[in-house]
Amino acid sequence: MSKLSQVGYICNNCGFETSRWLGQCPQCLEWNSFEENLNSITETLVKSSKLEVLEASKLKSKALNRLKTGISEFDRVLGGGLVDSQVVLLSGEPGIGKSTILLQVLQSIANQRISCLYVSAEESAEQVALRANRLFEKKDLTGINIVSASEIDSITNEIAKRKIKFAILDSIQTVFSADVRGLPGGMAQVKATASKIISYAKANNLTLIIVGQVTKEGTVAGPKLLEHLVDTVIELEGDEKRGLRVMRCLKNRYGSVNEVGLFMMEQKGLVEVADPTKLFTTTDDNEEVEGVCKTAMLEGNRVLTFEIQALVVDSVYSLPKRVAEGIARSRLELLSAILSRHGRINLSNKDIYVNVSQGFRIKEPSSDLAVLLAIYSAYKHIPVNQKKVAVGEVSLSGSVQKPPRFSMIDKEIQRLGYKLLYDFGRNLTLPQVLSQKQ
Repeated sequence: MSKLSQVGYICNNCGFETSRWLGQCPQCLEWNSFEENLNSITETLVKSSKLEVLEASKLKSKALNRLKTGISEFDRVLGGGLVDSQVVLLSGEPGIGKSTILLQVLQSIANQRISCLYVSAEESAEQVALRANRLFEKKDLTGINIVSASEIDSITNEIAKRKIKFAILDSIQTVFSADVRGLPGGMAQVKATASKIISYAKANNLTLIIVGQVTKEGTVAGPKLLEHLVDTVIELEGDEKRGLRVMRCLKNRYGSVNEVGLFMMEQKGLVEVADPTKLFTTTDDNEEVEGVCKTAMLEGNRVLTFEIQALVVDSVYSLPKRVAEGIARSRLELLSAILSRHGRINLSNKDIYVNVSQGFRIKEPSSDLAVLLAIYSAYKHIPVNQKKVAVGEVSLSGSVQKPPRFSMIDKEIQRLGYKLLYDFGRNLTLPQVLSQKQ
């Protein structure tokens, strides 16, 4: 074994390391943030040892003990509930409802006589209690413990002292460690504090939910580096002007990542959406409406039905507008080009506006055909039968393809009383669909 000493420099704001001193950090652009860091590098010659290799068929998987949160939509996203020692990172924009939904989860778990603690590093305990009093009756507040703290060691000591089994840390950007230089929220502090509390959770059978704020770019502030440390990453999104909140799972070691949970923000907190179909459709099924086409898509194992609304008007500018709400603008530009080419209509002097009902954000290409039909209907002033649904991905060549797991979508469409606008056949093309009566 040989031991070498190496002198380096580390940025106390973001944790960037370099072998020489720099005036400005090339990563976070902070000035005079580098400090000398004496690291001990150990080179160890490890003798080869015999490893035990096991066949997967001989290994027995252990059944997971799930802790129900009492909120079925939240449990759906988690894969059935929380697992012992599971660490969850919940992200979302400020004011979206993260603290509200977590207080509801905490109250439900506390009612199961499980020791709980809400650690607020942003607000005082009185402010959190004020929100809890607004959400729940006084009799339902029993077992909800709240502490306002920011230093990570004092937080873990209090959790150990009270033998807490479920904890919420709100938020990781405002917690700091006295052993690390730099301001709270910097990469060095976030990494150090998260590593400490996650290590404690794994060693002491603590189920933990960590809150992470989101930057203007829509990414988790700082804790992009936390995603590989935690077991589950959940994103809460929605439009401030509407009450709809969508919970998505981006990573899950204990379940599927395809499930979504739907909530409505009301006075008493986030309320689960029992019937999404009524929420996302606004027109009467017996009507025929111009520029509105229904579509269906799979979110996890749930089939959701939406309205795609389109408006096509003459442009007063040399460069026509393409405005999209709920789908990517680049996708709208692409679909407009496909419709111009294969639908043989001129959209070069038209402004196109497309909106998804309730502001829901669609990522699946299975809604392509509905977008095209809504635009075509608005352009040609052809009403669309609202009892029919359009599903399909459209390629650049104009061919229409079935989405994955189409049989599940078709079955759910029939159960809801809808019909497909067309029948899938061999080599179905966009001109064939447009020639049919909508």
